[in-house]
Amino acid sequence: MSVMRKFYYGILLGGALSACRPPTPNTSPIQLLAGNDQPLSATTPGSWRKVHPEKEQTLQQFRAASVLGDTSRRTIQLLLVGPPDPKADTLLALIAEHLQLYFQLPVKLLPPDSTIPPAGFTRTGASGQIQWRADWLLDKVLHPLSAPGVAATAGVTSIDLYPSDSWNFVMGLASYHRQVSISSWYRLQPPGVHKSISPQLLTRLLKTITHETGHMLGLAHCQHAACSMNGSNSVSEADRQPLRLCSQCLQKLSSLHAADLVKRNSRLMQWYRHHRVPNLAQELTADSISLSSYAHIFSYIGR
Repeated sequence: MSVMRKFYYGILLGGALSACRPPTPNTSPIQLLAGNDQPLSATTPGSWRKVHPEKEQTLQQFRAASVLGDTSRRTIQLLLVGPPDPKADTLLALIAEHLQLYFQLPVKLLPPDSTIPPAGFTRTGASGQIQWRADWLLDKVLHPLSAPGVAATAGVTSIDLYPSDSWNFVMGLASYHRQVSISSWYRLQPPGVHKSISPQLLTRLLKTITHETGHMLGLAHCQHAACSMNGSNSVSEADRQPLRLCSQCLQKLSSLHAADLVKRNSRLMQWYRHHRVPNLAQELTADSISLSSYAHIFSYIGR
């Protein structure tokens, strides 16, 4: 099973921006976005929430755990781990751009690290592929890269991963306490497409790494709504989940790292359309309406 975790958007009728409930000076952008949250999908046999029941993380618990509480730590580091790959440079450049827009934090690309785990931390998978132990990479390759000012270090690899001998594979794994993660695109590529970066590969990899980065910044699995921080046990389950952060998870991040949510939403939508993943832009359409109306009304009030 996969430990990959990972929307949809709501039509804004009868919500905070409806004709009968316009924004007021006391309305926050987060309150408006809450009207666009979509409900969690029903649990099914084998789904993440069915197999791994978890409690909702409170705002107070997030604030106590998040590295963002230290205002000196604001940089995300990103690097390729493992062997060279012809897609790697382009993929990492795209991931870096997206993480910077999504979390509103600077991203620094590090040189690749081709360290191979020793015997006992590699194995042969069911299809004959090489697999590397994900937690060894966190401990021995990524954690030593921690440095002053760094909030999180994300590794990306083409190698298939596994977290322990009892698991078949894992798409991504993060450490809350050490702020490091490793994500693999081995299982994210569409069948027969291995040399090019398809929209499906890009979407899946963005979901994986964004989710793991959320963990590094202190977000637990979301139990509130359909959200980037939902857990998933398979690629198909992750495909059904959004890249959008629900209002509660966005509020947690915003409580420690204030950002212009109007610009964030607009720039993410532009980025998704430019890179041929319009489905991800569509997920933010209702949020765009809410935030644009908010900005317009309060711009008028301020005149």
